Amino acid sequence: MFQAKENKARWKIRLREVLLFFLVFFLWTTNAFAENLKEISTSDVRVLVDINGGGYSFFSKTGGNLVPCLYPSYWNSVSHTSKLTARIDGRDYVLGPYGTSPSSYSVGTNFIELYWTVDGVRITLRFSFPFSTVIEQRLTATPVDGRSHTVGFRILWDTDVARDDAARFNVVYGENAYPVYYETVYEGSNLPDRWEVYTGSLKAICFIKNFYVTTPDKIILGRWPGNNGTVWDAGSPGSFYGDSAAITYWYPASVFPGQSLSRNIFFRRFRP
Repeated sequence: MFQAKENKARWKIRLREVLLFFLVFFLWTTNAFAENLKEISTSDVRVLVDINGGGYSFFSKTGGNLVPCLYPSYWNSVSHTSKLTARIDGRDYVLGPYGTSPSSYSVGTNFIELYWTVDGVRITLRFSFPFSTVIEQRLTATPVDGRSHTVGFRILWDTDVARDDAARFNVVYGENAYPVYYETVYEGSNLPDRWEVYTGSLKAICFIKNFYVTTPDKIILGRWPGNNGTVWDAGSPGSFYGDSAAITYWYPASVFPGQSLSRNIFFRRFRP
């Protein structure tokens, strides 16, 4: 009887030790990850960036709440399900989540920059606010090896609006909006002026044709499953999409020593 009670007491002590270990480990990892997160914001929008891993997320300050634009949909989380690809001299390099972490970074009062050096080219990913309601995402490629290169970019965003991971798309030509029911590829003269991702009355806007942005060569609006496993070529036109994603392409172009090649795009805050 006494032995059974002693064993039970020891079991309880051991259980407390195990629980304490996991609690300390959780707090340590949470704090370590939090130290990697850098934030910039205006009165209308917020950008959160993991400076070590290269993940990021966009938020709108709507009705006193932070409304996410990318999955996952938590105020202190960055998207590790979105993907950035640089195509350099015909070879594809994934930068950030799924690929190479940034080598360094820079943070200012209204910008965050991440840096990679890949195959003789320095890549800069910059987030800033040209207007209080707008997030600019800019990619710049600069040769650092004295040689010419061809550089293109692809960005896959795992879209999520207010915790709706199956948020829907519209494309807008002029002032006319058209719903996107199935995965669709847009390029050339078929490119819209902008696309919208929405759930209910909440909507975010991505500008495609605008004086301030670099018009993409192609966009794909559709599904995240399937496309998430791709690096460059993607898309299943006509397929139904639930979990939604948007992909933007700027095809490779030449960049010479002493020059830089820059591509950018605008996101505007959510609006009812």
